[in-house]
Amino acid sequence: MRNLAIIATCSLFVTSAGLCLELPQAPDGYAWEECSDIGGALLRPEHWSFRRHSDAGKLAYFITKEPWEPPQPIDVGLTFNVVFGIPGQSGMPPTEFAKRFVARAAEAHQTERTWTNEMGPFKAEGIVYSGTGELKGFKFFNLIIANDKTGTAYLVIFEAPEASWDAEWEAIEPTIQRLYIDDEY
Repeated sequence: MRNLAIIATCSLFVTSAGLCLELPQAPDGYAWEECSDIGGALLRPEHWSFRRHSDAGKLAYFITKEPWEPPQPIDVGLTFNVVFGIPGQSGMPPTEFAKRFVARAAEAHQTERTWTNEMGPFKAEGIVYSGTGELKGFKFFNLIIANDKTGTAYLVIFEAPEASWDAEWEAIEPTIQRLYIDDEY
C-alpha cells in the first residue's frame, strides 16, 4: 500500500517492497526515471540528463542540466545518494547521521534555512545554504532522508550558481516534491 508523506517541501511517496511501482503520469515537461536498485523513481525535467552510478558499494543517481560524466564537477544538478548500512559505517542511526550532516553544513556555510520533518519510518533534515570558499557563488539544497528501520540514508543535493538559482530551482522543484522511495530499502 502506498502512503503519501510530506517531508519539508517534498512529497515522499512510500512504496512497499514487492509491489510493482505504479507511477502517476509525469507532469508536462517531465519524465519518470525508475531506480530499481531502491524500488523508487525520480522525476527528470525534459532535456536534462539522468545517470546511475555505482562505485565501491555506493549508489547515486544524477539529474543534471547538461550531460555529465564522473569525475567532472556538476554546475547545475541534483544528486540522489543512497547510503546503506549507516549504523555500521558511522556508529549511529541514520537520523543522527542526518542531524550531524546538516549541523556541519550549517557551521561551514552561510545558512538560509534548516528544517526537520518526518513520516512513518522516514525522518528528514534539510538545509539551504550559500557556498563558501571554493563553493562560493553556488547555492545548495540538501535533504537527508533517514530510515532507521533499514539503516539507510538518502542524501538529496541540488546545486546551482546563485545567479541562476531561481530559474534552476523552478525546474528541479517538482523532482524534489515527488520522490518515490521504498520503505524497505
